[in-house]
Amino acid sequence: MNAKKLGRSVGNGNDKMSIIGENCRLNGHMETPSTLILCGDFEGTISCNSLETGVCSKVSAKINAGNVIISGFFEGEIVCHDVLTVAKTGKVRGKISYGTLTVEPGGVIEGNTSRLESREKKVLSIPETTASSSTSA
Repeated sequence: MNAKKLGRSVGNGNDKMSIIGENCRLNGHMETPSTLILCGDFEGTISCNSLETGVCSKVSAKINAGNVIISGFFEGEIVCHDVLTVAKTGKVRGKISYGTLTVEPGGVIEGNTSRLESREKKVLSIPETTASSSTSA
């Protein structure tokens, strides 16, 4: 992954990551217990531990995450339980709830923002695997 396209340097190499490339366009629900790096276009819902969007990304979604870094365009709803960062190239439009908010010079937020109360800040629990599920009739 080109760190320049992401807008910052990527993790230390020990982090588990799922990367969606710049030329991808996805629609649906994404869920991961690790970091999701989204450099393409996405529409739908995202649940993850940490989300980072690239400079060229266009995201229209409902997000529930621990930490979020927006470096591209985002429209929708974000519930960020820890730190939400809008990078200098980021533009966020919609309903935003956060634990801590950082907006770099040049970053833009349009819409409704609210700080989560400490009781609303919770550890986001997403199971490692959902492969084994059972159904009963």
